[in-house]
Amino acid sequence: MKIIAKNRDKKGKQAKFLLNESLIPGVVYGPKRKSQDIAVNVQEFKKVFDDSGYSKLVDFELEGEGKSSKALIREVQYNPLTDDEIHVAFYELDMDKPVTADVPVETIGESTAVKNKIGFLVTPFKTLEVRCLPAKLPEKLIVDISELNEIGDNFAVEHLDLPEGVELASDISESATLAYIAPPQKEIVEEVKETVTEEEEDEEGDEKAKAGEGEEDGEDEAPKKE
Repeated sequence: MKIIAKNRDKKGKQAKFLLNESLIPGVVYGPKRKSQDIAVNVQEFKKVFDDSGYSKLVDFELEGEGKSSKALIREVQYNPLTDDEIHVAFYELDMDKPVTADVPVETIGESTAVKNKIGFLVTPFKTLEVRCLPAKLPEKLIVDISELNEIGDNFAVEHLDLPEGVELASDISESATLAYIAPPQKEIVEEVKETVTEEEEDEEGDEKAKAGEGEEDGEDEAPKKE
């Protein structure tokens, strides 16, 4: 998808006035472009961001330049009260230089363990950081859960089928788990209850033991004579 940005002079309209005009203030920067203030249409940005997220290349054009380039949406800031976008950042790419980006992790397939309610699926990672040339940047990383059929079965990083020319950029072990089957929550709750009960019994035993020691100490003391 394509987005056309407007030039924004730092001495021009303040951010709140831009937002009132359905424009989001932002910035674009990259290897071949110095940081430049811009503004983009709210509705157009929403459509582009819904489609691309942070990992898909978008066609970026700065009004008046007459040409477009490839860019990634690097950051979106939100109003904490209204959840409206209040600032965006685009990274304009040099297609000949590697780039790092967070790519979504997506599960496919059907787990027998989940289907039969033997356990439930846990996915610790929503994204993974990869490094590659912009043209090779994958839209998502696939985790096949069809072989996870028992409690404890897992899919590790080493099982990822990374596209040619793509490597993980983050310092993550190949044995790190991307998906696994955990026991049903009911079992977990029962285990927690059992642990708590055992701790209470131990505490009660300790208190009784202390009380018994006190009684024995009291028996050893001779009555005082007046």
